Amino acid sequence: FHHTLINTNELISESFEIIGSKTGYTELAGGCLMTVSKTEKGKTRINIILNSDNRFSDMRKLLTCQSFN
Repeated sequence: FHHTLINTNELISESFEIIGSKTGYTELAGGCLMTVSKTEKGKTRINIILNSDNRFSDMRKLLTCQSFN
C-alpha cells in the first residue's frame, strides 16, 4: 500500500525544536495549536494557542520569545 500524509502544521519545517504538535478547529475553540518543544537550555516547553485567527503566526511568536528560552 502507498500512503501520502500531509502535515498541516506550518511550523514543523522551521528550525524550532518541536518534539510534537497537534492542530485542530472546533466552533467553540476556534483555531487551536499545541506544541511541545525543547528550549536552548534543554528544558521542555508546552505552548497552547486557542481561538486564533492565525494560530501558526501566534505560535511562532511564542516559540521565538527569548524570555522563555
